[in-house]
Amino acid sequence: MQRREDEDIYDRALRVLRGSLILQLTIFLIMAALGSFMIYQSRKYAPIEREGAESYVGSFEEYRSEDRVLAFSDGAEYRLFSVTATDELETALNGLEKGTELRLLVNPKIDDVIEIRTATEYLLDFDGSQAAIYADRKDLFWIGVMFIGLPLILLLLLQIERIGKKKEKKRQRVRDGRAKKQKFRGKGTPPLRDADMTKRGRILLEATKDKYEIVYRRLKKVNELIVNGRVYDEMKAVLEVEHTLSAEIDGHKIEAGLQEIGTISFIRFDGETLAEKRRVI
Repeated sequence: MQRREDEDIYDRALRVLRGSLILQLTIFLIMAALGSFMIYQSRKYAPIEREGAESYVGSFEEYRSEDRVLAFSDGAEYRLFSVTATDELETALNGLEKGTELRLLVNPKIDDVIEIRTATEYLLDFDGSQAAIYADRKDLFWIGVMFIGLPLILLLLLQIERIGKKKEKKRQRVRDGRAKKQKFRGKGTPPLRDADMTKRGRILLEATKDKYEIVYRRLKKVNELIVNGRVYDEMKAVLEVEHTLSAEIDGHKIEAGLQEIGTISFIRFDGETLAEKRRVI
C-alpha cells in the first residue's frame, strides 16, 4: 500500500486499522464490553417492585444537603439520588424536628432512598422517585447500544471493503492482461462506450490537459473514467475501495481513482497530478 508524504496521524491510524483484522476485532470486543457494562449499569436504575425494596424505620437526626444524606439517631445513614433531592424535599427535611420517625424504602441495587414517609404524609413518592431516577440514567442504555452497534457496523464495512479490494485487484489484472494482448498492443485502450452525460451522476473530479477533457464520476454503483465523452474504464462496487481507473490514449496514460489513505480522489496525466481532492464520502 502506497504511503503519502503528507499522511497525517488520522490517515496513519486508518491505514493501520484497515490493514489489521486482529486490531479490528480487538477494538470491537473492547467497545462491546464497555457497551455491555453500560447496558447492565442502566438496568440497575430500572424501577423495582415494592416487595424488592429494603425497609428502614428510625428516628431522624439530621439531613446533610451537601452529600444528600439522611442521618438517624442510631447512626444509620441513607443517601438520596440527585434527581430526587428536589428543593421542595430538602426544605421539608430541613424543617423536620429531631426524633421524628421516618419510614424509608431503599433500592438495594443502588442503595438510594426511593420512599420517605412520616406518620402522616409521604415526603418522597415510591413510583415518582423511581421514574425520575430511571429517566435520569436511561441514556446509559442507548450509549451502551451505540458502543456495541457502531463498532459492529464499522467491522462489517471493513470486511465488505476487504472483499471489494480483492475484486478490484482481480479487475485490474484482467484489464491489464487484456491490454497486453497482441491485438491491442500499440493501439491504446479501446473505449467501452460513449458516456451518457444525461444520467445524473456525481462528478468526483474533472480536469483538462491539452485536447483531453477528463471526467472521473460515480454513476449509481459505477465509477467511470471518461475522456472526451467516452468511457474507457470503470469499477462497479456498492462500497468504494482504493482503485485506479486507467486508459492509454494517443500514447498518454490517463488515470483517475481513489487512494485509500486519506480517501484522496485524483486524476493523473502521464504521472502528473492534474486534480486531487480529499473526500469525506
